[in-house]
Amino acid sequence: MIVDIFPSGKTSPGNNTWVWTETEPLLQADLDAGLDISCYLPAAAVEITFDQARDDDTRGCDDATRQSFGAVTYTWDEISFIVDPQGDGTEQGNLALGTILEDSTAYVSLRMGIKHGTATSPTEKWDKYMVQTGAAHDTPLPSGKYQRKVKMSVTKIAKGVVIPAV
Repeated sequence: MIVDIFPSGKTSPGNNTWVWTETEPLLQADLDAGLDISCYLPAAAVEITFDQARDDDTRGCDDATRQSFGAVTYTWDEISFIVDPQGDGTEQGNLALGTILEDSTAYVSLRMGIKHGTATSPTEKWDKYMVQTGAAHDTPLPSGKYQRKVKMSVTKIAKGVVIPAV
């Protein structure tokens, strides 16, 4: 008899940590020195999409079209985060304003599936992205808060890697 297995999965809300660093985090200390931007990001603010080209790989001996996969393209059009536009970005609760800067290069690391606020551990898996930021624009939200949107281009540099303690 075949038994159907229904995986329960793990819910995503509250189980993600986003860390912004100026250099690629190679050790746990690099992550700990970065800014945890998870609580600055509105729930719908992070939308990383990807696509993979399909190349025509038809050969002279083929009687039908043959395809192969090409390069993967990751897209993260912009990052949105809550700010106090009158602050200088050094005050508590407004640190993203002074960290996520226009026209700069940085790294964003994502830990999924572990409750946000849990200390980092050298056994966890992280995805790492190198980001180039562009222009920024502040806008008021209907909720009464202010949001900064920063244009971005992104390159995924690691998927599911362990970042060691030493």
